[in-house]
Amino acid sequence: MSLNPALLASSCPSHKVWEYFQLICSIPHPSYHEEALAQTIVNLLEGKGLRVWRDDVGNVLACKPATEGMEGRPGVILQGHIDMVPQKCPDSSHDFQRDPISLLQQDGWVMADGTTLGADNGIGVAAALAVLMSDDMVHGPLEALFTINEESGMEGAHGLQPGALNGDYLLNLDTEEEGELYVGCAGGKDVNAVVSLQLQPAKAGQVAYSLSLDGLRGGHSGLDINDQRGNAALLLTALLAKLPASCELASVDSGSVRNAIPRRAKAVLTVAEADITVLKALVAGFRDECCARFNHPGESFSLQLEGCEVPEAVLSSEQKKQLLRTLVALPNGPLEMCQGAPERVETSSNMGVIKTQQDQIDINILVRSFDDGSRDKTCEMIAAHLSPVAAVVCENEYPGWKPDLQSALLKQMEAIHLAELGEPAKIEMIHAGLECGLLGAKYPNWQMISFGPNITGAHSPQERVEVSTVDTMWRLLVATLASLN
Repeated sequence: MSLNPALLASSCPSHKVWEYFQLICSIPHPSYHEEALAQTIVNLLEGKGLRVWRDDVGNVLACKPATEGMEGRPGVILQGHIDMVPQKCPDSSHDFQRDPISLLQQDGWVMADGTTLGADNGIGVAAALAVLMSDDMVHGPLEALFTINEESGMEGAHGLQPGALNGDYLLNLDTEEEGELYVGCAGGKDVNAVVSLQLQPAKAGQVAYSLSLDGLRGGHSGLDINDQRGNAALLLTALLAKLPASCELASVDSGSVRNAIPRRAKAVLTVAEADITVLKALVAGFRDECCARFNHPGESFSLQLEGCEVPEAVLSSEQKKQLLRTLVALPNGPLEMCQGAPERVETSSNMGVIKTQQDQIDINILVRSFDDGSRDKTCEMIAAHLSPVAAVVCENEYPGWKPDLQSALLKQMEAIHLAELGEPAKIEMIHAGLECGLLGAKYPNWQMISFGPNITGAHSPQERVEVSTVDTMWRLLVATLASLN
């Protein structure tokens, strides 16, 4: 399915943004699989006669000369990432490596059909392409940076070399609130653990069940972390820890990416026949408790206990108890709030993935914080907590982006926002990982601002972008490029 033709008509202010967004959605581009989209961007820009190249890690970089008479203006870099988070509804057959995103439009919003949309950050990339491909926009010297694998560890930003770009101002097009100019973001770090399994045959006479939890909202592990959203991985492990002692655990799985709150989880277990009634009662009670707790719009909590084949092997009783006890006690969710702004999360943790392999269980956790020291202390605390049951590595760190409230870019964009949109911009920091922190460390001379349209449900199949706010974003971008000095 494609966009409503009205969005692509010249009467729509942002029609070129929607044209390039539709193109982006037609090309599969989950993290680690962006090559086809990257090459498409290269082909587009080369066809326009622009200088465009790939760096050693695969980022796409481009230059566009200034409009005549604007050559002396500060150089501007337009920046966004070309990968998307691949999440889908349980009944979706979508293959993110092969299938285009199917677009729907309803009540002023664009969304996908049962999957993440990729407006994070496809809309920002589309806006940058619309600028680069334009023949009539007014601007100073322009550069563009399209990074790879932002969602899976910011590999593109990590790999960018100092000196590759020459601009003065960076406009990051990867935030999700209309009317806000972002001047800072949280840093992050992964805590990755591997549990080597102590396996034994299931006891004779045991009955096997699969226990499936589903219907939670999920969402972005930074933006939505303080929104009382259930973490399916933690909920299921909490239930498993309460089951009768005769229950044996064969596997537990939840989530697919560490930067999304898991929406569903599944375990395979066995239980003595004498404890089946107790097991079913505990599951029913937990189901009732969660149905009352997680009844927000977009949630339809379910917990199913169904018979299945007896597994060949299960965890030893002692390892099962120790592992579940450890996981239930892990710090998760908002851990610290900002001093002077108690509504803003300072430090958080998200257990995003539990995956049972043949002889191990992998656990992936993402810690975020505005304070790099607090981030590192939290990672060390979680690692110490996990170390009795797993081999733990803290890795893939990226710094936060500290705000410069006196920057010339911010002062100008505040004035442009007021003049163009008729209202003052809100100056904000975001509890999510923008690439600005890493990029600013490599290019300390850059002044940076991030802005974008209204996007909700990022990193979940409920992701959607509000059409009218894409117009607003485009108007602000056009006015900014024409006015910056």
